[in-house]
Amino acid sequence: MKTFLLPVPANTEMTIGLDNIYDYNLEFDYDKNILSGRTKKVGNLSGTYTLTRGTETATGTITIKIKDKPISVNSGERTVVVGSDMTPFKIEASEGATISFEIGWDGRPYNLPAGVSYNKETNTFSGKPTAVGDTTINYTVSYPGLQGTSTAKGSFTLHVTDRPISVNSGERTVVAGSDMTPFKIVASEGATLSFDGRWGGSDRPDLPAGITYDSDTRTFSGKPTVVGDTTLNYTVSYPGLQGNSTAKGSFTLHVTAKDISVNSSEETVEFGNAVQKLYYQCPRRCAIALWT
Repeated sequence: MKTFLLPVPANTEMTIGLDNIYDYNLEFDYDKNILSGRTKKVGNLSGTYTLTRGTETATGTITIKIKDKPISVNSGERTVVVGSDMTPFKIEASEGATISFEIGWDGRPYNLPAGVSYNKETNTFSGKPTAVGDTTINYTVSYPGLQGTSTAKGSFTLHVTDRPISVNSGERTVVAGSDMTPFKIVASEGATLSFDGRWGGSDRPDLPAGITYDSDTRTFSGKPTVVGDTTLNYTVSYPGLQGNSTAKGSFTLHVTAKDISVNSSEETVEFGNAVQKLYYQCPRRCAIALWT
């Protein structure tokens, strides 16, 4: 506090009593009538004094009001896509104030989102969050060692949003025994792929006969050998990002029968005579079965 001089009339003696002066860490110089010191407590310091001049006396009271020290702290929020670097947020408090977290210890918060860190020296949150969702961290600032002073509260809220994800679907129709037009699965960058119906998920599907799948290029190709329809379902997701959406797709292969034909003929022969040779023609690689 500023030095406070109590004015005393000339040729007058003063006696003064201040209640709890030492509780306020103040001193009074009775020779010079000066009150001084650096108080660490908010409140009212009261006392009485007596003035004496000859046979005359007078009494009075004195009250010293020790006011609160202003204190403040900021609040803020950030919105970031999961798996991306967030814009750092710094807690700004009044000079000399200390920060304590509602859920924390030793000046550090316990409820940090996954992938986010807090620098106690700079009071700054930063990092790359890896879980979708909202997190609010509450904190209080106060002046250490000052009794009765106000505190200030603030909060930091981090909104971690979904990372967009997509995958294509498609189908092919091919004649059995012919080369199919390759089909490539195209997914969002960084996404991993697993096929449905495989134990624990797998990057390799159960394939139709004659079809291959290249897991490096995610491409189906080949020459199917069995007529029929096959649908392969798959799911894509981002590894290590908790709570993010997934995307589903499918590839359907329609394998149709190859056209086939054969000529027919007949011959009438008398009993006991030899049958003339008959020739039957069918497409290459077909098989002929005769019955009578």
